[in-house]
Amino acid sequence: MKTNIKKPAGSYPREDRRGRKGSTLGKAWGKYRTKVVKAQRRRLTKSSRDYQRERQSLIARADSNRAKRLTQEARDEWHKRNLPALVRGSNAVMSKDAARTKLTRSLVRSIPGFRRVQALKRSHLQNHRKLTSEVLGTSADGTGLAWNADLTDIPGDKFVPPFPEFDLHTDQFREVIVEDHSQVLPDIGHLVQNYVFEHNESDWGFYNPAQFASHLASCGVRFTMPQAGRLHVTADIQNFFNRLDFSVSDNFGFSHSDLEVRVSIFVLFRRGGDLFSFYPIELMTTGVFSEGDDLSKVVSDLDNSVAYAADITTIEIFPAAEPLKVLAGSQIRIDSDTDDMDVQVKATFWWQLRALYIDVVA
Repeated sequence: MKTNIKKPAGSYPREDRRGRKGSTLGKAWGKYRTKVVKAQRRRLTKSSRDYQRERQSLIARADSNRAKRLTQEARDEWHKRNLPALVRGSNAVMSKDAARTKLTRSLVRSIPGFRRVQALKRSHLQNHRKLTSEVLGTSADGTGLAWNADLTDIPGDKFVPPFPEFDLHTDQFREVIVEDHSQVLPDIGHLVQNYVFEHNESDWGFYNPAQFASHLASCGVRFTMPQAGRLHVTADIQNFFNRLDFSVSDNFGFSHSDLEVRVSIFVLFRRGGDLFSFYPIELMTTGVFSEGDDLSKVVSDLDNSVAYAADITTIEIFPAAEPLKVLAGSQIRIDSDTDDMDVQVKATFWWQLRALYIDVVA
């Protein structure tokens, strides 16, 4: 069944009363994702705690208390001097950059281990990015991605909306998603990911471990294997709207924020016995980095004038007559390593799964 509903490219997604939340994959899918996230969290948390311990070893307690006092004084002075300007709606008397520079000079003079801590921080951030890439991995083997592909001769069965299966799922380390207006419309194959991620950190001397959230939206079909073999699946997916709004604000201190966002198209399979297979294909990576500067950035780089074709061939060989659920959609993963700063990312993505092509191969 084809839908006659057309959405103008670039228009903003609105909440629809036909929208669905939740999942037809059952509790087993949540348990599977929890195991995946626990393994990721374990490695990232260990790295953060190692950094915290090493940082504390470089600064004596008396120096740490002095640094905390100097930081509080710098913050109070900046707010006090700028309050009249804020009330009048005029420009700040003292910029935050100037206040930070003054504070850094004071910390260098007063704290013997300050420069070593700064060097340690740079090393930690390099390791964190490397570790995050290792934890998430690259696109799965047997996958491919095409832009504006011709799918007229794709072999196998073609499935179009309405889709009987759908899923809207969030994995997060701590409560970092503070608003979520996402929904799935399986009757027309629409997937709306519209949410706000926040990581706010201002406790001097206490490093807030790296935090992350993965947001997944998909829909699909039931499929019974006509014969034993691997599956070749192509997901024809169109983007209508994409925008990431980054905001980073300094709280004064050993400030930094390293934000990274990965957008992927994926195909997942649910087998009997609550077994899952997940095949992501990375579509875009972006982010911002700050060592104390207030920053804002908007990213809207995905082409929404044509569709993408995500192509996967399973590693698994499925037996004949095995019932499967096959879904395809989008995953947005936000990773934040932030200290003494406030971070917000507003993610808004609107997709349509136009068709799923499923074929059995040797």
